[in-house]
Amino acid sequence: MAIPALCRPIGRSGFAILLLTGLAGCGDEAAERNAFIDFLQGGIVSQRGFHLPKMTAEKAKAFGPYARHYQVILDYHQRLDAGEFAKLAPLQGLRDERLVVALATHRDDVKAAAESCPTMRAEWDRAAATADAAHRALQQPPDLKRVYGSAYDKTVTQLSAQAGGLLPLMCEQLVAMVALADFLNSKPNMNDPEREREANALLEALHKHDDGIEQARRRWQAFLQGT
Repeated sequence: MAIPALCRPIGRSGFAILLLTGLAGCGDEAAERNAFIDFLQGGIVSQRGFHLPKMTAEKAKAFGPYARHYQVILDYHQRLDAGEFAKLAPLQGLRDERLVVALATHRDDVKAAAESCPTMRAEWDRAAATADAAHRALQQPPDLKRVYGSAYDKTVTQLSAQAGGLLPLMCEQLVAMVALADFLNSKPNMNDPEREREANALLEALHKHDDGIEQARRRWQAFLQGT
């Protein structure tokens, strides 16, 4: 159910790495740019599927001021790995459990994720807008601009587009799961026709977007795997 963790940033030392590269003085701009282009081309653009390689201190030093350009992409993913998105983690593997068992054992996790859905959407949009603004502000020579644009498209733009198709459907299903869990927890008398109709309506709401969610999941996996 949950959107998989997308990447990992360069870690707590990230800002220190960037600070050190800034204090290192002027290097060979062409060599730094070429090193960064090779990193983007080999690590992201030419890779099948989604890849976001780690920027080590050694690589950041080799990139010189262009390390900050890669940090724009990393910051986007760091925002997605934090905040309300963490509430999706306990739902990993939920699809593999029987529905009644899943609702009984994960009801609180599902409810927390469902209640966070509006904030998740806002956080994702804010992360994308912040990254796009930072991207537009970058000053890059034409050769780097072309490769960086391709890398940015794969790691930010396409990712946001894929999530835009999946997240709303997933959130609606989470809300329906909570409603069904609450109904089941009330231990209804299913011999009562009214309660049976209520159960059927809740099940219909739960499965309303099954086809759309499955298609969105398949597109998501195809994007991640490059298939």
